[in-house]
Amino acid sequence: MTAHRFGTATTEDGIYACSEEGKGVVGESDNQAGVMGLSKTFVGVWGESRSEGHAGVFGTSDRWQGVHGRSTEQVGVTGVSEKFVGVWGESRSPREAGHAGVLGVSENWDGVHGKSTHHTGVAGISDEFVGVWAETKKTDHPALVAKAPKIPFVPGEVSAPDDEPGTDNIGKEVPGKAAHFDGSIEVIGNIMIDPYGTGRVMSLREYIVGVVTKARELEQFRR
Repeated sequence: MTAHRFGTATTEDGIYACSEEGKGVVGESDNQAGVMGLSKTFVGVWGESRSEGHAGVFGTSDRWQGVHGRSTEQVGVTGVSEKFVGVWGESRSPREAGHAGVLGVSENWDGVHGKSTHHTGVAGISDEFVGVWAETKKTDHPALVAKAPKIPFVPGEVSAPDDEPGTDNIGKEVPGKAAHFDGSIEVIGNIMIDPYGTGRVMSLREYIVGVVTKARELEQFRR
């Protein structure tokens, strides 16, 4: 590597630049990186700002990514904040352009994955459109899946798979609550359910008819 100016040191900074009004360091190149940082055991480039409202590292580009991160075996870009959002994505393009504030793409796993210990894993909120949109192009896969752990059967609190009236269901496990709707539900198409998690899928109408039939049989059994 050939450089016009080269600085080296064992325990101190190789190059130190300071300015009160201008930029501390300016790098410019026609065909390569303007500034490159390389470290064998620490951060390649460190940016820090002690001014409120100014980023530690700022990237801008007219025709490509303002900031680009790439890794072979770890996270390409990581955002961490002690008191605010870890990563913020915002798009100011017009609605017809269809550009998202944050876009996640993956060929073999989740395009976007959200995880939380004490709050919502993924939340969607919109002022004038759908809060969360789920869509699949596969005809044999649902657009949306909600899953909850199984819970122990407690008489009088949850329903259980009664094979016969009067069956003792103590000790059995039943599906927990996978979804909660606070409002009306509009469905275009059939509703298919597996009420007991046994793999037997039935229509909602079939289930209701079965419940009514069992209730009548139980009433006769008690008599």
